[in-house]
Amino acid sequence: MGNFAEGCAKNHQLNRAEQDAFAKQSYVKALKAIETNAFNAEMVPISVKTKKREVLVSVDEKPGRADFEKALKLKPAFEKEGDNYRL
Repeated sequence: MGNFAEGCAKNHQLNRAEQDAFAKQSYVKALKAIETNAFNAEMVPISVKTKKREVLVSVDEKPGRADFEKALKLKPAFEKEGDNYRL
């Protein structure tokens, strides 16, 4: 997937700054959709057994935790000179 993303970026001449801006915009839109319950019709709570108890998971706990300043400092992950460094 990462190498495919690198190829797409090259084919469409998207630089790192453009990719960063798109990623942040997409992330902000997703957070807004979560806050306004736009995804509720697509989400189904699931029961997860842990060692101590059973937990009902109905909300994704990861959104809202991204650090874009930190992400800007990461090195490419797939190609040495690539731009897709966060995948």
